[in-house]
Amino acid sequence: ACIATLFAKIGFDGYVKPVAPFGYLGVFDRTGKPAPLYANLPHTEGIAAAAIASTPVGIDIERLDRSAAKVLK
Repeated sequence: ACIATLFAKIGFDGYVKPVAPFGYLGVFDRTGKPAPLYANLPHTEGIAAAAIASTPVGIDIERLDRSAAKVLK
């Protein structure tokens, strides 16, 4: 739903899907042709974000109550 909302805001009729074997999200128009857009959909416990850009884009989200010491072990 996040990506559909972003696409509607920029007037783009398309979709995203994982691109194997690379593991990134590809953006495609309704005919299946790759679009000149990049997508990122990070998520963690109860939080999600979405970004669409004309250049590679990435977002990192973490809960404020997550202990960095536990992550680094």
